[in-house]
Amino acid sequence: MRINLRQNLYKSLLNFLNLSVDYKGDNRSDLGVSPYARRSPILMTIYNLRELNAFIKDRRDTKFFKKKTRALKNSKGNLEALVLGNGPSLAKLNSENVSSGNPDIWVVNDFYKVRQAINLKVTHYVLSDPAYLSGVPGEINAKLKPVLDYVKLKNATLILPHWAKDIELNEFISTPIYYFNDRNLSAWSKNTTPLKPRGYIGLTLYKALGFVLYLGYKKIYILGMDNTEFLNYRSDEANRLLHFDNHAYQNSGTAFDMSNLYRDGMASAFSSLSHNFGDLLKFKGPIVNLDVQSLTTRFPKEANHPWVS
Repeated sequence: MRINLRQNLYKSLLNFLNLSVDYKGDNRSDLGVSPYARRSPILMTIYNLRELNAFIKDRRDTKFFKKKTRALKNSKGNLEALVLGNGPSLAKLNSENVSSGNPDIWVVNDFYKVRQAINLKVTHYVLSDPAYLSGVPGEINAKLKPVLDYVKLKNATLILPHWAKDIELNEFISTPIYYFNDRNLSAWSKNTTPLKPRGYIGLTLYKALGFVLYLGYKKIYILGMDNTEFLNYRSDEANRLLHFDNHAYQNSGTAFDMSNLYRDGMASAFSSLSHNFGDLLKFKGPIVNLDVQSLTTRFPKEANHPWVS
């Protein structure tokens, strides 16, 4: 009864805001990722309150890892770090020169698929993509196997979101596992440390960068933070919003339908994309972008670095 009442009130609110249908004319049950139909303070306030409500209702344990993670603060002050996304700019990476420089190397999600993965001395692997960490135990183990095999091969430290704590990994790897707080308050906070809810959009590469900053490296280089997926956005005769992979590794060549993720169509897709770039303003530290052509303009760029061909 109470659930039905909430749903009816929410539908009434959507009608009042003129948001009862999405950009394709289908009935909608939520505001979408980035509501755009009205660029009004009221609408954004409602959307942000929804984020706050989800945060308050989240009862998952976020204390179990804090002591262990807190002990890492500023523990890497004499070292350099190379943080690698999976963008196509990784093709510029000179693995041999990176190995000579001997930085700590941080990678994320699908990195094991990248051509240079076998030659690099990866030290930290950050994983938070639900595609790997959701499902029944047998499914999770099967999806995680190539990642864990790579982590074991490199003797790398595994970094996971707090909500993945119940996944049994000790039988697969003996390397250290650390956790970060993956609760979301991106509209309410500027936090980038792993101990508190994140104040930025939930890209795994950004979570890795926040963890790296927390460890206090004297210099942090980034590559593969392209944020150029939108270059492969497409649409079709049904006005579906589609995209094709745009990564450093072999792409699937199959279109992914994003229509249900962006209920206001291309307008909300690009509104969300603006947060991909804008939230990087919250990351402060000795960060240098090695891709001089990168659309990520938040950090200074360095040309002719030996780690990039």
